[in-house]
Amino acid sequence: ILAKTREITGADAGTVFLAEGDELVFAYTHNDSLFTADSAYRYAYTTLRIPISKQSIAGYTADTGTALNLLDVYNLPADVPYHFNSNFDKSTGYRTQSMLTLPFFDHAGKVTGVLQLINSINPRTNCVCAFSPEMEKHVKTLAREAAAILERSALMRKNIYRMLYMASTHDPME
Repeated sequence: ILAKTREITGADAGTVFLAEGDELVFAYTHNDSLFTADSAYRYAYTTLRIPISKQSIAGYTADTGTALNLLDVYNLPADVPYHFNSNFDKSTGYRTQSMLTLPFFDHAGKVTGVLQLINSINPRTNCVCAFSPEMEKHVKTLAREAAAILERSALMRKNIYRMLYMASTHDPME
């Protein structure tokens, strides 16, 4: 899903966050400018956690269930509750600009994760541009599919753990 949404939008980078309690966990990360898909460098970011709160962009999306389509994260309006944390950019030399952040909802309407796409690249000029409304519409469709996949996999994981528990507590004399 992350690779396909990046292909549709021309995004240079992207992350899938999964909600665990009151935090977002980096589940999948792609960044063509910093590392290839099979690079070990990308694993440095998979252990990071972000609080689900209105303070950060991804946290805001998870907390409110609201999609954000931002032209320049360094020039956010003063009246928004979220802010962009530039520490990653400073430490790597990367320059985040445009960002599209969408929530994943389960069947009950609970946010189970967030998809964040960074820096849509115009193929003609090779410059960072805004994520278009049409791109956002297509990504929302894929986000719904991803949410369904995440929900089914969580259910499957619970069932496997239940079966393992039952097998481990089964009395062999019965």
